[in-house]
Amino acid sequence: MQSVPGLAWPNVLQGVLILVLAMLGCALSDQTLDIDPVACARAGGQIKPVCLAQRPMCVIPYPDAGRPCRDASECAGDCLANIGAQIGERVQGTCERDNSPCGCRSYVKDGQVVGRRCVD
Repeated sequence: MQSVPGLAWPNVLQGVLILVLAMLGCALSDQTLDIDPVACARAGGQIKPVCLAQRPMCVIPYPDAGRPCRDASECAGDCLANIGAQIGERVQGTCERDNSPCGCRSYVKDGQVVGRRCVD
């Protein structure tokens, strides 16, 4: 391995390690809510089986669920279009009801349908 002027490999490795540990910490905190009913309840949710696999997840309702929106910046979660809205169509969306990722969704940004995703 050749040395790069001004770049110390121990510093690079330390930075990579910090990044990996930070990402691992984020993943572990979300998983903790899914298996700890007390932590889930403190976050305002309930552990429920979700999607086709019926995997337990801490489902947390959003305070602005059902409110009209034109962009996710106006919602605690995402701003979603009605079923059948076409990508590129100008629409008024609705703030999603909770953090469950299941089902098919069309996303609204700046009052326009920008994408669609289905999660089983």
